[in-house]
Amino acid sequence: MKLSVRGKSALSAVEGALIIGVFEEDENLPGWVNRFPDKIHSLLQNAVNEDNYKGTFGKTLLLRGSAKSKIRKILLIGLGKRDDWSEEQARRAAGKSRTALKSARIKKAAMTLFGSVADPAIAKAQVEGFMLSGYTFNKYKSENAENNDSIDISSLDILNVFGEKTAPLKRAVKLGRIIADSAILARDLQAEPGSTATPTYLAAQARKIASSSSRIRVKIFDKNKLKKLKMGAFLGVSKGSQEPPKFIILEYRGASPKRKPIAIVGKGITFDSGGISLKPGAAMEEMKYDMSGAAAVLGVFRALSELKLNENIVGLIPATENLPSGTALKPGDIVKTYSGKTIEIINTDAEGRLVLADALAYAVKIYEPSQIIDLATLTGSVVVALSSHASAIISNDSDLTKKLIDAGESSGERLWELPLWDPFRDQIKSDFADMKNIGGKGGGAVTAAALLEKFVGDTPWAHLDIAGTAYLSSSLDYSPIGPTGVGVRLLLEYLS
Repeated sequence: MKLSVRGKSALSAVEGALIIGVFEEDENLPGWVNRFPDKIHSLLQNAVNEDNYKGTFGKTLLLRGSAKSKIRKILLIGLGKRDDWSEEQARRAAGKSRTALKSARIKKAAMTLFGSVADPAIAKAQVEGFMLSGYTFNKYKSENAENNDSIDISSLDILNVFGEKTAPLKRAVKLGRIIADSAILARDLQAEPGSTATPTYLAAQARKIASSSSRIRVKIFDKNKLKKLKMGAFLGVSKGSQEPPKFIILEYRGASPKRKPIAIVGKGITFDSGGISLKPGAAMEEMKYDMSGAAAVLGVFRALSELKLNENIVGLIPATENLPSGTALKPGDIVKTYSGKTIEIINTDAEGRLVLADALAYAVKIYEPSQIIDLATLTGSVVVALSSHASAIISNDSDLTKKLIDAGESSGERLWELPLWDPFRDQIKSDFADMKNIGGKGGGAVTAAALLEKFVGDTPWAHLDIAGTAYLSSSLDYSPIGPTGVGVRLLLEYLS
């Protein structure tokens, strides 16, 4: 999408669709509306006076433009109450705007900068919401030239209705585009079927990202290398599949080599059948999304190639399938991890924590990170607790937790903290190994984290369980049905 920022003087030259945000308390149109042609001004005034449009959040009113104007459609979008105004409200309003214009078959649009002042953070949020709401994944559909989806907005102007100064807004809009494009990459990776998005495919995507920046290096460890490293948990999960596992490592160098890196680890189970502990057939197709943590890591590194942050960051993705076969991991088996600790397998469908255990231990030993964050569609219990409204955060460091929660509020990818108490740790004690891979009934999201905790040592660590937020069964504002790219915006907000 082509994006540009224009000052207040450009209001008289708008073409295509015009999007205007209206607060609930506004009884009169703002003074800058006078810059529009008289016919457009009259249409807007009538909408407020005669149609009794009140600006309730998310409420839209679509008007036909004047025949004498290049403005074909005018969309009023409610911004709600000023006291409730936030970056996320701007993101949602922009997303709803694009959805409302979907049937208008318009290629060019202009959107006024929402709010009461020229706030770059709001401009960034508007761009994110607008771009993300238009997401589609149609590469496997037969072409249909008459499909309305074939005509969509390809050019968007952000109008600074508060003045002519555009430089700070241009930087914000560029940042919003980078973040949205990176989240869209993550969505695309999530949406691919497991037959395409194999561990080998993810490794190829990592190489492609690394080739775009001199600051990014990539390493791909194959099965033989994993054997040499004695990653018994990771290899154990991969045993049932004919697809070779890949341990993908991305290194971003934006600071002095002396500065310890931030490590982000993404679960990369490219299809999860449950293994020998086979899942029910209903909705098993959604298990292609079990690599959503990996998709988030790749999305973040795609953004890093453009953002040039002054940080050292390492991304680690243990990628494999989890399938049943005559060679698959079995309940009752005991695996020896990279760290030397052993895990008794009670249920082979609790495989994500196994691959993460080896990846986390490797990150801590080899990179000695200042902090480590993992993202994983790890448990169904977190979906029961939080639905799709927030991801869970479980951590050993209160400062890291607070910063990530704050980043979640700003980015719109909210986090809710769950406690990691000793009784949860007790649930994963094993009679035959150092620990077992599930903790019985109750507290499943936390007992999974209790296992991961054993592999990070004293390193500040946060585990993000994104099982409920990685994909949606019904559309929400700027997230259509399907993959959300969760984690990309959150981590980029935090890292920035």
